[in-house]
Amino acid sequence: MQLVIDIILFLIYLSLFLLICAYIWKFWLMYVNQKYLNNLKWVLLEIKVPREVFKSPEAMEIVANAFLQGGGVGTWYARNFEGKLPAFFSLEIESDQGEIKFYIRTEKKFKQIIENNLYSQYPGIEVSEAEDYTTKIFYEHRTEDVSLWGITYKTGNSFEKEVGNKETKLSADFIPIRTYIDFRQDKDPAEEYEHDPITPILEWLGSLRTGEYGWYQIVVQDTGKWDGKAFPKTYKLESTDEYFDLGELAKMKLEQIRTGAVEVKKKGEVIEDEYGNVKMIDNPKYARNEDGTDNGEAKKIPLTYGKDVTILKKVIGEMNLSEEDKLEIKRITSKLQKPLVRTVMRVAYLQDKNKAKGEFVQNIQSTLSILKQYTYPTYNKFIPNPTAPYDYKWQNTMQRREPWRAEEFYEAYVEREGFYPHLKDRKNVDHFADVSLFSTSLGFRKKFRMLYEGLFDPFGHPHAGDVFTLSLEELASLYHLPGQVATTPGLNRIDSTKVDAPSNLPL
Repeated sequence: MQLVIDIILFLIYLSLFLLICAYIWKFWLMYVNQKYLNNLKWVLLEIKVPREVFKSPEAMEIVANAFLQGGGVGTWYARNFEGKLPAFFSLEIESDQGEIKFYIRTEKKFKQIIENNLYSQYPGIEVSEAEDYTTKIFYEHRTEDVSLWGITYKTGNSFEKEVGNKETKLSADFIPIRTYIDFRQDKDPAEEYEHDPITPILEWLGSLRTGEYGWYQIVVQDTGKWDGKAFPKTYKLESTDEYFDLGELAKMKLEQIRTGAVEVKKKGEVIEDEYGNVKMIDNPKYARNEDGTDNGEAKKIPLTYGKDVTILKKVIGEMNLSEEDKLEIKRITSKLQKPLVRTVMRVAYLQDKNKAKGEFVQNIQSTLSILKQYTYPTYNKFIPNPTAPYDYKWQNTMQRREPWRAEEFYEAYVEREGFYPHLKDRKNVDHFADVSLFSTSLGFRKKFRMLYEGLFDPFGHPHAGDVFTLSLEELASLYHLPGQVATTPGLNRIDSTKVDAPSNLPL
């Protein structure tokens, strides 16, 4: 009996020891990761657009190769004890009461390579360090004189696949959005016949007036330094807690297209073999007459389905695929052949109530529409996730939940967050914090939530839920310096860049 008690006590002590180790490791990673992020040296580079830009968005695609940076996370010591995380960058457009400016936010150590890439592709531009424009207007959940509407955009296509003996939906980020190539911006005719997809974004930003501010942000990170063994993969299947990278998802879809298309067969339809021949069976009604002659019934009859069924229709090679399937395969493989970046995308509209005279609701509708030009039936689409995700007024308890969501969005935008969350989405805990901690600051609330995560989920690791994947071609379509097609009044252009005198001038 004593032996049993000793074994039980040993297991209890061992469990407590492992739990304490998990607590220590969880809080350690939170600490070193946040310390690393806090110590990074950032610069905001303003890009002044020249009066004449004759480059297609392909120039920005070349510039974007500078964003394929790892950040020094190659060793286990750097990741787990120095807290290093893969580098990320932010491409931004600001409207300060209708005046439009282009920015790239980067760590200071990458400033030179980004400037070199920009000048190599856009010789007429000016690049200079600028103050962070997000400091011009401040939002806090108890603020009464500033209104904020924010949207986090994600791609929305999905496909069904059996995973773990269960039919489930998986992200179809391998399907591209419409890019500048689809808008014929990679070729000549003359520019006046082109359709630049970024112009609706600029037109909305340029339409803002006194007391109105519009922000457009794309935060990117190299997928090559994230997917794999060192870090979690991008796409999480909630039902099984499995992770996939984009290549694995694309492989599933391509196999589904090439080897089996789902087809619904109705009761009574004939059954065919893999070559399209009707299967035949013996007719149970067939019997010869007493004199040996046929009774009029066929000896063989077609085999039919006894009920409605969903089957996997086999395809022999790609020669029998439809033109739509062949086009989808071409688009998927084309995207995967390009360099890829993990992406978080945000659009914000802020209004100073003491100065603004514009319609707040009208600009809300504008933020919901500025990316529709990239969507097409056979392409991927963007889905907006607003800061007010409640369908009914009573879900916004005591009018305290929406202001918190707005401030969380504001901080995420200002901090350029997206890839390294410390907190999981917990509806019950968040609801309690929304109502009970309304009089406190967001900083206090985050400390409370981080303490909760550490104590009640020491073995868990939050997953970045608003991340999707773009190719550099798609990224360049969403952010590039506009040509003469964009005639937005608020887009100030410079005449020429300031350069040093040629070195071969006579003395």
